[in-house]
Amino acid sequence: MTRPRLISGSEIIFFPDWVIPTLPAEVYLVARCVLRKEGSVTDCKMVCSHPGLDETVLENLRQRRYMPATTSEGDPVDVTYTFQFQVMGP
Repeated sequence: MTRPRLISGSEIIFFPDWVIPTLPAEVYLVARCVLRKEGSVTDCKMVCSHPGLDETVLENLRQRRYMPATTSEGDPVDVTYTFQFQVMGP
């Protein structure tokens, strides 16, 4: 099976005014989504979250498009994919 590949969308950038004043030095965020064989990202759920940052992550993931994962025969397939993000606090 080949892994999915990002073809459009951007990295998540957390601008300083979005950062919650009580944000610890490091925050780890984990989202689990389904990457559809058509390239869309759906059914995202936060597995490890932080209030105030989750919606930014989920919105960014929903806007991305991927070249789908494929079987060894080259057929595109839906896959569950886990995304991990590290946010550095102030």
